[in-house]
Amino acid sequence: MSRSIELSDEDYARLEHAAEVEGITPAEWIARRIPTWGKEPEPCLNGKPTRTMADVLAGRVGLFDSGDGTLSERHSELFGDYLEEKRKAGRL
Repeated sequence: MSRSIELSDEDYARLEHAAEVEGITPAEWIARRIPTWGKEPEPCLNGKPTRTMADVLAGRVGLFDSGDGTLSERHSELFGDYLEEKRKAGRL
């Protein structure tokens, strides 16, 4: 069974463009965004499932060694020295 809805020309043009960007028809674009009971549809971006930050950073957890463990303790002193060098060079 088919159903139809009426959209303004402006709304249909926006729908058509959004579907075209993902490479699907306007009907498919709408259908993908309708929630199904008990299961959320997977969000899409340009036809690809979106990824959470946890997905992006998976397996990248670890330690970082800057080589100088005192930087976080002396940041004010180091920044002051940096500003003084710039002032002496006439760049501040």
